[in-house]
Amino acid sequence: MNNLFYTFAFLLFTLLKINAQNITINESLATLIQENQDTESIIAMDSLIAQIKADDIKEDLIHQTDLKLSKSIFESIHKHVFKDNDSQEKIEVALMNYYPVGVNQQMYQVAFSKKKENVESLEIIYNFLAHSESGTITFSTPLRYWTQSWKAEKISFITYHYRDKIQTERAENFAYKNMVIAKRFKTPPQSFHFYMVRNYQEILQLIGFGYHKNSIGKLRDGYGVVGDAFIFSVMNNEDFSHDIFHYYSKTKHQDKARNWVAEEGIAYSWGNAYYTNNDGEMSEQKELIDILKKHVSEHPEVDVLELFEEHFWKDTSGIYNHLAPDFKVGRLISSIICDEVKKVHGMDGINQLITSGTSPNHFEPFYRITNQLIGLNRKNFNKKVKKLMESY
Repeated sequence: MNNLFYTFAFLLFTLLKINAQNITINESLATLIQENQDTESIIAMDSLIAQIKADDIKEDLIHQTDLKLSKSIFESIHKHVFKDNDSQEKIEVALMNYYPVGVNQQMYQVAFSKKKENVESLEIIYNFLAHSESGTITFSTPLRYWTQSWKAEKISFITYHYRDKIQTERAENFAYKNMVIAKRFKTPPQSFHFYMVRNYQEILQLIGFGYHKNSIGKLRDGYGVVGDAFIFSVMNNEDFSHDIFHYYSKTKHQDKARNWVAEEGIAYSWGNAYYTNNDGEMSEQKELIDILKKHVSEHPEVDVLELFEEHFWKDTSGIYNHLAPDFKVGRLISSIICDEVKKVHGMDGINQLITSGTSPNHFEPFYRITNQLIGLNRKNFNKKVKKLMESY
């Protein structure tokens, strides 16, 4: 009897290896899959891996619930693992774990790694949730599975998902900003599912990543808008208005034309500085301007143009170190300039700034438009910006 069983298991494993051409499955997992009568799902998984590899994911393999979210996450695996792959690198995809998680649902943990010159690098470990319904196998992120016991509360167009409680005042403030920013872009407010998470590593777990090489140690970021409707909080804060501005801007403007000196400045003004401060609150423009004004008053020799250009992408000025390590004074200065453009020229001026382009860099086209609209350029930058700061 035992010999018959092992013979059958070996034959099954061989069959799986023949059919599963894009994912390696060891014998013990193959046997377990057969015992649970899930051979069809592993064949479907193999097809999904092939589609991820080819960057051609068919929606008939994606579960209808949160389809756009799942497809977006699966496409991100292609971008990280397979896109622009070195021809000398060998990509290996292996099933690491498998287990049923509910009625007609199974979790497949898959490792993606690269090997070059005998050096192997683990890139991603991802947990695919398989759904077996009416003879059809589909896949999704495990988000719904991991959050099935969470609470939900709708505030205006925002549905918050959380474990324990939310701060309603913050949530209402974000819901209001969502409507205001949408109105400025003359588009209906979008409805969002907003998941409250403690840090970025928790976001990764909820959307299926057991490991991501590019996110080791990353904590303070949020994630969104992804899949057209999903937001994951920055450090458990209910306000995501910084990136909501970017979301609405993207719906109106082509990526290649968007100028990020302008975009970040407007996001600091209409939204917030993206990251939480040491107290867990979002720092908004007025607070950061007051700190900058104090710094300029105490250091009258300071070159505001240098603060703008040298501390835009990465801030080492130390001006905001007492609040948080992530705030950037260059972007705050951009927000002051963008406010003046809006004051004088309204949304027409704002849209000109946003679409000013990126050639030869993000600063030069920004100066070109500000010089045309409000007479601000590199030569008079210090004088004009200091003057604008006085109105706050």
